Amino acid sequence: MSGLCLKILARLFILCIAAVALPTAAGAKPPQIHPRPFGRGHAYYHRTQIAPYRFENQIVKTALDFQAGTLRGLTTSVIVPKHDGLASVPFDSVGLHYTSVTVNGAPASFRTTPDRLYVDLGSPAKAGDVLTIVAAYAAKPTRGVYFIHPDRSYPKYQPEIWTQGETEDNRRWFPTWDEPNEKSPTELIITVPHGWTVIGNGSLVSHSDDGHHSTWDWREAHPHSSYLTAFSAGPYVKLLDALHALPVNYYVSQADAKWGRQCFERTPAMIAFFASRIGVPFPWEKYAQTTVERFTAGGMENASATTQTQLAIHPPYAELESPCDGLVSHELSHQWWGDDVTAADWANIWINEGFATYFQELWSEHYFGEAQFEYERYHAQQSYFHETKRYWRPIVDYVYAQAGDSFDASGYPRPAQVLHMLRYLLGEHTFWKSLHDYLSTYQWKNADTRQFETAIETSTGRDLHWFFDEWFYRAAYPNFVVSQHYDRARRTLTLDVRQKNHDGKPFRMPIAVDVVTGGRSKTIRFEAHSLHQSLAITGLASPPLMVLFDPDNNVLRGLEFAKSPSELHYQVRNAASVADRLWAIDQLAKTHEPNRDAARSAVRDAVAHDPFYGVRVDALDAATSLDDAAAVDLALNDRDPRVIIAAANAVPDLDHPKDAALRADLRRLAASPNPLIAGAALHGLGATKAPDAYAMLVAGLDRHAFREPVARGALAGLGEFGNLSALPRIEAHAAYGVDDVERLDAIRAAGELAKHKPALVRRFLMTLARSDPYFRARSVAVQTLGKLGDPAAIPALEQIENNDTEEGVRNQAWDAIADIKDAVNARHKKAAAQ
Repeated sequence: MSGLCLKILARLFILCIAAVALPTAAGAKPPQIHPRPFGRGHAYYHRTQIAPYRFENQIVKTALDFQAGTLRGLTTSVIVPKHDGLASVPFDSVGLHYTSVTVNGAPASFRTTPDRLYVDLGSPAKAGDVLTIVAAYAAKPTRGVYFIHPDRSYPKYQPEIWTQGETEDNRRWFPTWDEPNEKSPTELIITVPHGWTVIGNGSLVSHSDDGHHSTWDWREAHPHSSYLTAFSAGPYVKLLDALHALPVNYYVSQADAKWGRQCFERTPAMIAFFASRIGVPFPWEKYAQTTVERFTAGGMENASATTQTQLAIHPPYAELESPCDGLVSHELSHQWWGDDVTAADWANIWINEGFATYFQELWSEHYFGEAQFEYERYHAQQSYFHETKRYWRPIVDYVYAQAGDSFDASGYPRPAQVLHMLRYLLGEHTFWKSLHDYLSTYQWKNADTRQFETAIETSTGRDLHWFFDEWFYRAAYPNFVVSQHYDRARRTLTLDVRQKNHDGKPFRMPIAVDVVTGGRSKTIRFEAHSLHQSLAITGLASPPLMVLFDPDNNVLRGLEFAKSPSELHYQVRNAASVADRLWAIDQLAKTHEPNRDAARSAVRDAVAHDPFYGVRVDALDAATSLDDAAAVDLALNDRDPRVIIAAANAVPDLDHPKDAALRADLRRLAASPNPLIAGAALHGLGATKAPDAYAMLVAGLDRHAFREPVARGALAGLGEFGNLSALPRIEAHAAYGVDDVERLDAIRAAGELAKHKPALVRRFLMTLARSDPYFRARSVAVQTLGKLGDPAAIPALEQIENNDTEEGVRNQAWDAIADIKDAVNARHKKAAAQ
């Protein structure tokens, strides 16, 4: 939150001064391009497709054959041409086999292509004509609609059928205009096996059951984009809730019913919080959340009927470590940001996801506190910076390979931080009023970035074109290189501020600087606008104890600011903002001799004493970079389970983990009644290679708990321990039929164990990657093959890249091939240098 002062200081002086622009730019190099292009080398310009008609309504009647995995559909589309002369009506359609089509009740001719249905109107229609087109069809979808069958290996799975439309998969179960830029009311009439419940968009119109089949009729009166149309069906348990007159219900499997309310119980409070902040009531007739097996995403914000992964459900002992708030608040906020007002096209997906990510962070601030808000924002920025090691792109980018490419850090956390900067720039009242005005202007409509910009400018009366141009349309961020010099005689601190940006151009942004001297603080504000500027801060009676550039981390920027270990230690101890303390810890992690002992001391201080758990957790990364086993051992005795778990999982990152104190504490924690702690302890214990660890790890495989956290930790520990005789045990735990999540850790453990002899697991991993029924198992097997760097796996990975049914697995296969080629090239360079 902007405008915070340092709470430890006695007095605060705010001084606004002008910055002096200097002509040259030198110093540290800007971040470099990494050869992993956006779109994996297949990107091209996407022109937004515009429908020649608008929808008045879509009625989708679907009968599902669960055993066969097929459907029969009858979709009624009521459309109105936008212009005179429409002779053929296009619908997006993939894998639908049509038996008949009528227009206004009369049979019509039609033709299909692999991705379209074209309906011949006979004679051209005029703008404003109302056309009712009814299409009958059948399909056996491989995507879009998912049939979850219990089988011999997983007999306890709940039978389910659910849909996932985003980005372009609803066209696989009904003909529609499957781009975000057309909206329609919808009615879903879904027939499923007897005794099942169907949850769909909007309000329930009717429900009937003939003893063999059950039919549910859901009607959503408000217009929404086609990808937001969805249903989930199965023998769910319904958990009732409400916010005043608004129904707020949760649907979970019978096995998870005892813990479902724990996951979702704060939803009404979230709705009230968001409605109050935005100034717009919840826009839909009801709000439902349904957990489904083997969901292809974490959550999906279908209009009024969110689908959530069943993996979010957890027992009470995991609530501190794994609350559902992040997932629930993100998908809920989409009901305003993404469902009510929707991105005009996939290139503008930040209009949906950037808002949802920021509002997720705002809920964290509201419920968990300001420190959590700062922590999440800091990590959101780091995730974007990590993305730039792979590729650079603007937030609004029409050059991509697949629509899903835009769902990256530049689609989620990066624009969320840009929204925070807009808030910082405009101030609280103006920011919230402008968001309210924007949503009111585009309610039930689509918007792109320029329309958002215009709405904000209209509301505020300010010209913000410069802000939107540099933050949404540039493939860069400001990377500040700062140095300081204190002149005791003049009692002046001079800051040399340079921008070393990826595109070579400066960013313009107001920046604050806090200077702490002898218990007093001055806050200086200046506008960054040049590649090189100088700031003179006068009236300082003594050298500064701490200089914070952009305190509270309000600007999405890189910062290189050379400080000694003692200065960084002071900042770790005294900076009020979590982000300022984390930045200092990150710098300490990079310390070289002869200052590493001082850096270890500072980091150990943070591990032991920082008041916020997240800083103590992140300080462990620095501790392992500095090979400080004592700091990790301190964290194993922390008061917060989250820190203990992070410390145990950090042990493998130490250069020298064979520490007696570590081994003793990990043995003790392996017997913890908390399965999450016990599993993490076994993971760490394996890395210490203690003589008795192998037997403890094997025994841990048989300690069962919900989703098997102990066995998963034992598997990871076996991978770290390095005894190849464990490989058959590990592979057995990766077999189809084992707990879904446990299998993933077993696959990773096999790769870790055989990292020096990849041929031992090549066939095992390639079999999983090619043909495992569970897409997440295929995905992890693909990633593991990439990490092993074995060129013999490339042909199999190329086959997966071309043929897997899931886009994410195909993309990971491309990445794995690139990883292997990079590893081979690195080995060749190393050999040539010897």
